[in-house]
Amino acid sequence: MGANKRPEPRSAGRQKHPEAICREFAHAIDLVILGLTRVGYAESTRILRGIEAEYVAQLSNHPEFALELRRRTAERTLEQALIHGGTLPQCRKKLAHAEDLGWSIIDQKLHFHLIYARGMVARGHHRTAKAIAKRCIADVKEEFERIERLPRRRRRKYFLDWLGYFNEIINEIEGSGLEDYSCRWDAGGGFTRNRT
Repeated sequence: MGANKRPEPRSAGRQKHPEAICREFAHAIDLVILGLTRVGYAESTRILRGIEAEYVAQLSNHPEFALELRRRTAERTLEQALIHGGTLPQCRKKLAHAEDLGWSIIDQKLHFHLIYARGMVARGHHRTAKAIAKRCIADVKEEFERIERLPRRRRRKYFLDWLGYFNEIINEIEGSGLEDYSCRWDAGGGFTRNRT
């Protein structure tokens, strides 16, 4: 199915449960997500915002569910900014928007910060990537402290993995000798490295 085609909204009869609306939203996103790689960044954002508006409108009496849909849309638009090679300000803006909406669980925060940090490494924005990785390591350590206070210490191994992913980014940057470099996009669409 193409990126511009979405399932028709089901006819409005009796009031739907908010969980059902959230499932329909997730299904609508799943149907278009692969096709978004074939359209531009602006178009992919427009499609995602259209789906968000359609389903959030149905949740006017359920603000907590509407917020969750907005969070998911924010995360998807951040992904699209990275996939489509958005500028650093575009990517930063999308990450800030997701941050403002809050993360439903720490896993989501770590997942999207890892994607963002990886994107910054790929573009040569080493200082930004390193700062994100360090911040996330601090978050994971906080989570460890919380887990240590629990009787069964569940998910300890899981967060050790996250610690490994972010330490990997730092080691990669420091091992490359480029931790003191950042990139600035030039007018021609390329970038120049500047010692900072």
